[in-house]
Amino acid sequence: MTNIIAQTDFNLQVECLFAEHSGCAFAALRFAEPKFSLFVEGETVLAEPKGSPRFPYGTFCELETALTGNELEAHIWH
Repeated sequence: MTNIIAQTDFNLQVECLFAEHSGCAFAALRFAEPKFSLFVEGETVLAEPKGSPRFPYGTFCELETALTGNELEAHIWH
């Protein structure tokens, strides 16, 4: 049986991935795709790049309106 990742561990790993790749890399306007999606494998959160076979099964922030710079970073982090 697979272990379930704790919410605190998930959040910490996501924050690290956002810091590494930029939170903006995980966000896109509706019907568009970001550079990365978040994918959980066991107890590890991965940044799956666009084009990866697992990319469509990951999750990302879908925006209804375009945000730029600081607005986008603030939206992703909160």
